[in-house]
Amino acid sequence: METKILYGMSVNGAPIGLTEGVSVRFVVEKEHVGFIIGRGGGNVKRMKRNTNTQILIQDPDEKSGGKPWFLVRGLFKKNVSNACTELAMMGNRAPKNSSVYDVPNDADYEIAEVKCSYLLVHKDHVGIIVGKGGSNVTRISRENGAFIYAQKACEESSGLPWFQIKGLYEKNIEDAYFALVNEAQRAESVMPRFGNQQLGPG
Repeated sequence: METKILYGMSVNGAPIGLTEGVSVRFVVEKEHVGFIIGRGGGNVKRMKRNTNTQILIQDPDEKSGGKPWFLVRGLFKKNVSNACTELAMMGNRAPKNSSVYDVPNDADYEIAEVKCSYLLVHKDHVGIIVGKGGSNVTRISRENGAFIYAQKACEESSGLPWFQIKGLYEKNIEDAYFALVNEAQRAESVMPRFGNQQLGPG
């Protein structure tokens, strides 16, 4: 397991920690903000959904040259870059636009904190939880807006395989965590391995 991550317990009982993601600033002209965001936030909502990112409008500051800017944050640089591409395309379609928007340079990307969780499981249960061709984990990830990774047993996980869950919102991570717990309980009912031990994080 990632030993640098310190986990606390959420109000609902899921372990929550912080790990590394990616963020970047996307500076825009003040008069283009409304067009880029869209009616009822529709454009930004679509971009967030398409790219699995957070896109948050921010007030002007010294670093942005006195212009408003979008904070674009994600788990992976590729997702953040895709979101910036969509922002640039939208900005370049803004009415009476004399500016040319482009994606940020590589040097503009920064490390950002994103939330994560984990679940320890029995080695004999991994296949059942993952599902044929990864179908269960893929479904849980899609339904709950989080990313789930099967991890190999290690010393820090007490010799048990485990799943890491990453996401941009705590609720999504919690929902994915409890969905995984349900799958682990189902695996235990099909193939008992833990006896009366409680399933969940160690």
